[in-house]
Amino acid sequence: MQEQALGHAVTAAARLGTGLAFGEKPKNILKSTAINYAVDVASGTVANQLGEGRLEGLDPKLHKLGHAVNGGLMEASRAALSGAKGKVSPPEIK
Repeated sequence: MQEQALGHAVTAAARLGTGLAFGEKPKNILKSTAINYAVDVASGTVANQLGEGRLEGLDPKLHKLGHAVNGGLMEASRAALSGAKGKVSPPEIK
């Protein structure tokens, strides 16, 4: 987890600096940076654990399924923490 935290801290600092340089409101950029950092560290840690599990004999299909679920949870968490509301409906078939 430490490697995830350090790597994503560099990305977060760059994201923060870029957002401020391009005139984003400090409150907004701080919030989005904190959310992205937390979600990225958590999902990266899970991804690393899935990779280690694969090296230790985890079934390849379960490995792929784990990454798919992790990716979905990562984006759902990011959306929920950012205040997204509502639901996504499938496109209407005519």
